[in-house]
Amino acid sequence: MKTSLKNYGKVILAGICLVVLTAPTMATELNLETPKKPLKIDKKYSLGGQLTLKDSVDGGKPYFSASATWKPDSKNYWFIKGTARHNFEKNNEGFRYSWGLGYDDWHTGTWTVQLNNYEALKPGDGLKIKKAIASVGYKLDSDFLKKHKLSSTITLSKQIEGDPKLSTSLQWAPKKYWFIKGILVAPLEGGDLKYNYLFGYDDWHPKSWGFEYSNYESNPLGETNFRKGRFALTYKWKFK
Repeated sequence: MKTSLKNYGKVILAGICLVVLTAPTMATELNLETPKKPLKIDKKYSLGGQLTLKDSVDGGKPYFSASATWKPDSKNYWFIKGTARHNFEKNNEGFRYSWGLGYDDWHTGTWTVQLNNYEALKPGDGLKIKKAIASVGYKLDSDFLKKHKLSSTITLSKQIEGDPKLSTSLQWAPKKYWFIKGILVAPLEGGDLKYNYLFGYDDWHPKSWGFEYSNYESNPLGETNFRKGRFALTYKWKFK
């Protein structure tokens, strides 16, 4: 009896060994192996921008511009931006450029820190740091504003060789991507209050069109100066 049990034990042990040794081969033949997932490489940077065709309300001052914004990390809000433009005016000013860099989080309750030169710089002008504008802004987080489809930013800015200014913006978006925006600007070292305004349609997604009217003429309170503004047609692109 003991001999029979030993023999049965040997048979069972041999069967287990056979299963262990042949299982991988059988799994492969029967295609039972868990498929390996392809390695997913997360992209780090992002590169996108905007094409813009602008003209004044009075007409006769059209120009085309192309901007590109590079972010070293697509999940972050640090950026470097450059804009090239070509004027089609009669005096043929030709190629111009501008630049900017900084940190800009679009969420409410966050800060933005930037350095921009909005001047139409000529080839050979370099960066013209002394003409650049440094700014620090805070996007208000308010349930009241959200309830009424409003948003607001308070900004302290100063041209490197200029006087500081405090501005506050208020934007109303009655429908998705449609907006009306006003900006009140107060010089901190004397001077009168001025304001700018703009309105239009602005979809932030790539491969989307937009248009707007903008007036950045530092208008005195009570004056619209509508004819000094510009109309713009825009197209957003994204390479990565």
